[in-house]
Amino acid sequence: MSEEEKVEPRIVEAVAVSGNVGGHNVSPLAGLIQHAMSMAVAKCYAEGIHDPEQVKEAMQAARAAMKHWYHQKMAEAAKELEERIAKGE
Repeated sequence: MSEEEKVEPRIVEAVAVSGNVGGHNVSPLAGLIQHAMSMAVAKCYAEGIHDPEQVKEAMQAARAAMKHWYHQKMAEAAKELEERIAKGE
């Protein structure tokens, strides 16, 4: 290998995000969680936060907030459906 072909190692940063929730069946929630966590990582890096623990905390907070929002919307939809069924619609 010539001097020009040498590759120098360097340290890089990377973050993996997965919204897997529930095994083999893909839930709409999985994509929402993945997006929320990706946005949390992007926000951290935009603010100059690179500490893995702080990034992880932001990702976990985003995941929890999205799960709460999703389950709240599902509960509202279930209640609305229950009311429509009671009315005979």
